Amino acid sequence: MFKFIISFFIFLHFILFAAGQDRVQQFVKQTAVPIPTIEPDSTNFSDLEAIGTAIGDATIVMLGEQDHGDAPVFLAKTRLIKYLHEKKGFNVLAF
Repeated sequence: MFKFIISFFIFLHFILFAAGQDRVQQFVKQTAVPIPTIEPDSTNFSDLEAIGTAIGDATIVMLGEQDHGDAPVFLAKTRLIKYLHEKKGFNVLAF
């Protein structure tokens, strides 16, 4: 009987976990905003406004560190830093 109860709770856990994944997937589909370019020379920051809205009135924003040799992430991060400086008024970078 004990094995049945344990098995039942494990099964229930996996079902609930799968349902949670569906909710996450639905949330991402509803809130995702495409970013058409990662080129740092782009001056049209309209696609990054969603990030600015998420930041709100924060005075500190932490950007993660990517792996070395991941050039596209460096380009995207450079563009994001330009947006934060030029449109959101951030003027201090700390590494």
